[in-house]
Amino acid sequence: PLFLFPFTPLPSICHFSEVNALCCSPPKSMAIDHPHRRTRLSALLLVALWSLAESKYIAYNTTQRIVADKLNVHIVAHTHDDVGWLKTVDQYYVGSNNSIQGACVQNVLDSIIPALLADKNRRFIYVEQAFFQRWWRQQSDEIKSTVKELLSSGQLEFM
Repeated sequence: PLFLFPFTPLPSICHFSEVNALCCSPPKSMAIDHPHRRTRLSALLLVALWSLAESKYIAYNTTQRIVADKLNVHIVAHTHDDVGWLKTVDQYYVGSNNSIQGACVQNVLDSIIPALLADKNRRFIYVEQAFFQRWWRQQSDEIKSTVKELLSSGQLEFM
């Protein structure tokens, strides 16, 4: 899978791998045999390799203040599961009919809770209430209590 894209966005085809990791690859029609794409990709790879060679792991200050002379990047983990876009709501939820599009909303919801519990600095925004309500009805009282705590702490947010 290709994770480093040129400076202009490419349309991508995303799917879940055998280990339920989301993988995105450009379609075959966007092959990197065009000279401009090769040049951009080469430059991007060179910058990435240089930054790896020059960098050391430094824990980022997660407080609300902006650090002068530092690039402050905010990555917001969130969902974007279109209810009934290419597949039925049921197909999206359980991850069936992957010949159309690979997605399993239930796995996303099941993995959010332990990931947030593993690191108090993590935040996640969940958007699609149609899927969340179905998932919620299937959860134990213990999981529901944990979700309420994550909402109260601000780690989990609905939008």
